[in-house]
Amino acid sequence: MKELIRDSCFGQIVRLVTNKKFLRYPEEDDVEYWKKYLNEEKSGHAAHHGTTEPEEKSEEEKDKEGKRSDSDTPDQEPLGGYRTREANGTQLPNSSGSSMTEVDSQERIRYNVASGVKIDAEKGKDVHIVDWYGPDDPANPQNWSTPKKFFVTFEICLLTTGVYIGSAIYSPGIMQVETIFHTSQAAATLGLTMFVLGYGTGPLIWAPMSEIPQFGRNPIYIGTLLVFVLFQIPTALSINFAMLLCFRFLTGFFGSPVLATGGASISDMYTPAKRAYAIAIWGVAAICGPVLGPLVGSFAAAFKGWEWTVWELTWLSAFAWVFLFFLLPETSSANILYRRSRRLRQITGDEKLKTEAVVQSEGMKKMDIVKMSLIRPITLSFLEPIVFLLNLYIALIYALLYCWFESFPIVFNEIYGWPLQTGGLAYLGILIGSFVTIAGFFAYLYFIQEKQFDENGNIQPEKRLPPACVGAFFIPACLFFFGWSAHADVPWIVPIIASSFFAVGSFLLFQAVLNYLPDAYPEYAASVLAGNDLMRSCFGAGFPIFAGAMYRNLGVNWASSLLGFLGIVFIPIPFVLYYKGETIRKKYKSTTMKLLYPNSLTLDIDSLKGFAPTLHSYDAKSPIPEDLIDAECLITWSNSPSNLKDAASRMHNLKWIQSLAAGPNDVLNAGFDPKKITICTGSGLHDHTVAEHALGMLLVAARRFDEMKEYQLRSEWPAHLGGAQPDRPKGKFTSLRGANVLIWGYGNIGKALTPHLRSLGANVRGIARSAGIREGVEVIAEDTLDEALAETDALVMILPGDDSTKNKLNKERIGQMQNHAWVINVGRGTTIDEDALADALDKGELGGAALDVFATEPLPKESRLWKAKNCIVSPHAAGGRPQEAEQLIAYNLRRLLAGQGLRN
Repeated sequence: MKELIRDSCFGQIVRLVTNKKFLRYPEEDDVEYWKKYLNEEKSGHAAHHGTTEPEEKSEEEKDKEGKRSDSDTPDQEPLGGYRTREANGTQLPNSSGSSMTEVDSQERIRYNVASGVKIDAEKGKDVHIVDWYGPDDPANPQNWSTPKKFFVTFEICLLTTGVYIGSAIYSPGIMQVETIFHTSQAAATLGLTMFVLGYGTGPLIWAPMSEIPQFGRNPIYIGTLLVFVLFQIPTALSINFAMLLCFRFLTGFFGSPVLATGGASISDMYTPAKRAYAIAIWGVAAICGPVLGPLVGSFAAAFKGWEWTVWELTWLSAFAWVFLFFLLPETSSANILYRRSRRLRQITGDEKLKTEAVVQSEGMKKMDIVKMSLIRPITLSFLEPIVFLLNLYIALIYALLYCWFESFPIVFNEIYGWPLQTGGLAYLGILIGSFVTIAGFFAYLYFIQEKQFDENGNIQPEKRLPPACVGAFFIPACLFFFGWSAHADVPWIVPIIASSFFAVGSFLLFQAVLNYLPDAYPEYAASVLAGNDLMRSCFGAGFPIFAGAMYRNLGVNWASSLLGFLGIVFIPIPFVLYYKGETIRKKYKSTTMKLLYPNSLTLDIDSLKGFAPTLHSYDAKSPIPEDLIDAECLITWSNSPSNLKDAASRMHNLKWIQSLAAGPNDVLNAGFDPKKITICTGSGLHDHTVAEHALGMLLVAARRFDEMKEYQLRSEWPAHLGGAQPDRPKGKFTSLRGANVLIWGYGNIGKALTPHLRSLGANVRGIARSAGIREGVEVIAEDTLDEALAETDALVMILPGDDSTKNKLNKERIGQMQNHAWVINVGRGTTIDEDALADALDKGELGGAALDVFATEPLPKESRLWKAKNCIVSPHAAGGRPQEAEQLIAYNLRRLLAGQGLRN
């Protein structure tokens, strides 16, 4: 009981007010206790490669590791974790025992204290992962005692009933709302609609927030329930119809968290094999709301008026809030561990103590978290065929339920003549049907389904669906039975018996789906259930508006039959998913979509985590590993031609290729079909990189040609270029000061290059298809190019590679240039007639050329450019890291999942 109160909102407030003097945790009383919570293995993974999961290695890396001799030093040194070293009386390899040790004057080796693993200088993270101290940690909700689990399940059920009852409790007062606010029946029904719509949209915010470690589930449950209770007061005291509808929506919105997250709270406590029992109990609690609402509300509306239906809801929800405020503990493992790590940081002063979830989310921006929280439930609901079909089916059942409920007053109050206050008793048939069904469902779980779990406690998700296959037939059977038995000459008990069939069908369908979706999408359970809640609530909100008119115009028999026919249409869905669900999930499931990125590229992978695809690195020089050839997304960067050709021949599931190169030629030449695969380029990512490279080549051409030629012969590239520029002697290109630089293909790269050239004293002009002044630079049209070439000291070419630009710089145009002029090409190699350029260089008709792109790449050994006079052959400018690559990948990734066009 002490732990129960301590972990409730009340207990946390007591701890805060008393400065932790009461309701203390074990680690606060024992200074050595915190060591038990260190996860040495995960801390070691983080130190070694930056994530808490074991490192993913290519087949080639695995082969190398397997061939490593015993004398070789492994990547993760076996120095032992903190507890191991303490037990053995050993320290890290330095006398002070700190995490830093001097090896020599040039190198520092840092060790992670928790694990004893050397921290990788590039990828490693020096964190001490706080986790459960073992499989029996009593703070883990999975390890709570059975009575405690039952008690918390009861609290979740109480909260669920207390909120769900708020929808239908309004129904008995609809006629009074019509009279008092002078509205039509359809308009008065909006009070029900707005509440249902509110608790359908609320989980889009509350459910993802409950998955964030810093929040957890408890503060959201208690905080929103308090607002729910308080907003009942203005609802009951509404002075006009608009005020009533507004607060009905708001109360539904703030009461919604448990309706989508209650299942997640239950999943926090129970293993998959036992979870279905608790979910079933929770499902009955959910059914109690709409069923008991009309029963309780009818007596209040009949004797006290419609406002008293709201006051009854206020009393029930206020009692639930008080009960939960004092006795509901936190169930989110992520939040429990987060609060544990926060306590340990306060006790030890070690700011490196963090939970696994926090470490994984540190690289993500707040805006990315917000976007994913709001977008993911909708994305999954509409892009996942299985999620969409099941959500649509459950939404239909929900819509049929609320639509069918509108017939009860017609049948029992008008046809059978029951008074208003007893009309709610007719709904008890549904509740009794639920109790009967749950007994049979438990027997099915115990004797059949539990035996289908493997030794690891897992089950194929499709094994959850047989109850849905049975329940699908009960929905239309109920509606036909109810509709054609609702006559004055038929005893009233007959349609009530018929109504119990709906409980059988809806209960089995809901239980199958609510267990199937978390099993099929375990990483996104809260978001999937939030999307399910949104869709079913939208249907449930819309159908009652026209239900009354439909039943009066068609009659109870044919209106119910119409709903029954809709139920028949959806019967095949659970059968199709049972037999083909696994195949569909593997083929279409975006949440397991694989995104491959080359390990030759240093990306901030943490900033991409949280999106639907899983991320995998691969070697851009080797064949794609067998376990990754089914990937749907491929990032390419400096890939070898053989790697791309291998990928084109084996990766048949690809939907999108994001080349980070400025053009698509390398991908297209490998054989990828742009008609079947969306191919995007990294145009724009290299503007500053290419500009800096062009500047360096200009500086080399002006001052350091001889030095550069030596590097070229050694196949090297100098790390440092530049320096003070001397005055340029007339007729020679030895300095940028006073030089006339012409940029052919003036665009973003030219704009990035211009400020550097001007700062060094160069005169800059540009050439483009149309003339004008662009950011202070004179840009001339191509038809005046010949005149400009005659005055140019250095021509920088940044033209794209296509048929219109092929051999733009030909023999005639080279002949118009000054003998000392240089040609710098960082655009496309096909834009220069290479033979004409080589002739001009060898004859001394040009001062020189600096090229990093060629008509054929890599430049063939037999090319004349290698030996041409004053010709510098440079590595490609785009050999560095593309700028803002993560932003482009994340942007296109979101648009791909949303079915929208991608951006180059």
